Amino acid sequence: MSILPPEASIVFAYLALLYNASVSGKLIYESLAKPDFTKKAWNLSSAGVMLIGTVLAFLWFSLSLSIEFIWGGLVGCFILFVNNLVVTILAFKKSIEATRWGKIINVLFTVLALQSCMLLLNFIEAQTAFILPKALEWFMIIPSIGYASFEAFLYGAVGYFYPVLILIPLAIPLKFKKKGKSVDEKQKNKPKKEASVEKKSEKKKTKTDENSKSSVFTDGFDPSEREKLPILPQIKVFLDNGAKGIYAMGIILLIVFTLLNIGTMASYGEFTSKNYAPEYPVRNDFEFGVSLKTVTYQQSLSDNYYEEFQYELEILLDLNVTTVRMDIKSELLYNHSTELQGITDELKANGFKIMLSTYGYGFPIWNFQTINFTDYIAEIENQAIEIIQLCDPEFLLIYPEPYGFSSAYVIDLPTPDEWAEAIEDTVTVLRTYSNDTEIGVNLSYNDFGVYYEVSVFQSLWKNTTLDFLGIDYFIVHARELDLTLFLQDATASTKELWICEFGISAVMYGERIQAATLARMLELCLNEPKIKGFVYFSLQDDLSGGNSLGLVSATGHKRLSFDRYNSIIEVVLE
Repeated sequence: MSILPPEASIVFAYLALLYNASVSGKLIYESLAKPDFTKKAWNLSSAGVMLIGTVLAFLWFSLSLSIEFIWGGLVGCFILFVNNLVVTILAFKKSIEATRWGKIINVLFTVLALQSCMLLLNFIEAQTAFILPKALEWFMIIPSIGYASFEAFLYGAVGYFYPVLILIPLAIPLKFKKKGKSVDEKQKNKPKKEASVEKKSEKKKTKTDENSKSSVFTDGFDPSEREKLPILPQIKVFLDNGAKGIYAMGIILLIVFTLLNIGTMASYGEFTSKNYAPEYPVRNDFEFGVSLKTVTYQQSLSDNYYEEFQYELEILLDLNVTTVRMDIKSELLYNHSTELQGITDELKANGFKIMLSTYGYGFPIWNFQTINFTDYIAEIENQAIEIIQLCDPEFLLIYPEPYGFSSAYVIDLPTPDEWAEAIEDTVTVLRTYSNDTEIGVNLSYNDFGVYYEVSVFQSLWKNTTLDFLGIDYFIVHARELDLTLFLQDATASTKELWICEFGISAVMYGERIQAATLARMLELCLNEPKIKGFVYFSLQDDLSGGNSLGLVSATGHKRLSFDRYNSIIEVVLE
């Protein structure tokens, strides 16, 4: 399975697997059985290469990009790239037969194989200590951003995670066939009258033949030949050309998104420059945080959860952050309360402050907007009370992303003022259980949009006694790192402002840009007195959940951003 399993990505992968396998098998059969196939050793070698490359590439895809198999995937895609490149060159040199449409397809499939190789090499760089030279890194990263944007275009704004719609390249078979006699040679062997009649007939058919060859679904056939074919061969030709057409359109879109995202690379390129020298003021009132993988978004804890937690705790002690955030699903809260309490107690014993957030229900997958607002409020309040009594966190986030995550459940979607009223009532209830826990709400980009007379942010800022408001900011929201939109309405108030989530995928953008954008975002936050805290999402990758934003890779490699974050903390908290 892929990192995130939308059905379309699996369909594309299986389509490529079956297509390449069938093309390889057909080439072997025709090379051995048909007398017009020549240089059979070359044909059979191409068939073997296609099959081996496809198996290696598909093995990588089906094992969730595990680092043990990623090299095999790279080798498989590279083999397919070399095969496709050789066939494309021979086609343009007219060493093998190919229609005009066939040559275009060859170029597109060769480009796709090359892009897949670059994407996989970029993934290897992000998971290991191996670092590409800066100039080459750009060349490798741009296809990754193109893939992610294409995925977001099809599936929504998950493009800041690692792209899941990875196409295993279609293979191009190398076919050496005997060339038939030319038209001129055939005419010499016929009577003059017959030859003259056939020439006129051929001229009349020229336009029809050209039009038939330009169609994806009728490539290489004229109408008379098509009528003579049995139904099964017609279906095979239709499916063959249909698969080519689908992939061709997909590749063209990928290339377009790739070119568009060169601008994104340029936007962040200035922060990787040696001339970029951010200034960080000394601030003892600022909290540096990071999200913990062991508990965050988990529905249940694994049997070896404690070993996983100890590993993360060891990394945390090296990172020197002051706050640890964990997002608690309802299933984990109700079924693993003892384990959750033990984890928070141990973190506190090691000097960390705790930020917990209640998510009411598990992530919405297929069933949306099935809960009325009153029931949703009751669920949030119950979970928040239990979290306070169980863990006594320093910070508690309630009602996650009112017009983002929370709105996915609520049938009767409230107005901003109704949100503010409900949240204020919950804050009043929670104050009766603890005055030590600071209570806040984290907001998404949608919560700053003015769908009504005021935004959710404005209403919460002015009409509640929340201790702080948090912003979930990912660069998928905007090309430029700019907090103006969020700060313009944050007028004088006792409330604090936090960046509760910020992350950038090293797999997608590379380690250098990940570290550079983290440095730039912290520069913006630390030089704004209203902002009191920053939480990076997350400490580690969790590829099974689509998270490749970690300061530490899934293999345990500490990325450039890890050291950059540490160095900034040392400067600010000196």
